[in-house]
Amino acid sequence: MVNTVARGQHRVTPGEYRHGPAVPTYMGTAVPSKRSKSKTVRAVLDGVVIAESDQVKMVEGMAYFPMDSVDMSRLSESPTSSRCFWKGKARYWHVEAGDDLALDAAFAYPKPWPLARPLVTDRIAFWREVSIERG
Repeated sequence: MVNTVARGQHRVTPGEYRHGPAVPTYMGTAVPSKRSKSKTVRAVLDGVVIAESDQVKMVEGMAYFPMDSVDMSRLSESPTSSRCFWKGKARYWHVEAGDDLALDAAFAYPKPWPLARPLVTDRIAFWREVSIERG
């Protein structure tokens, strides 16, 4: 399946995105999901809640938690970085819970590019072994 991104004629396959499947965009800005606006969302690793908020923003299928809702004592900096064509440069953290260590399982955009600022500024997303629970 091929998804079309509304930036010229560029066609993108889901595998081209580092952080999950492609979603429709308009003028480079992701269409946020309405599912998480009224319910609490949690990021959980090995039964331990890493982040919890009812102010989560969904961008490209990823839940972005406000920084102040994240237990930063469970995160340790990673040397990994990546670039998104419309969000900018991402930095990563390892996530620790009990004996479980999830490498590069949290990421954020410290200086997001203009189109992404309203969606990802001062927010952290989780993936890989960290599960996202709603409700």
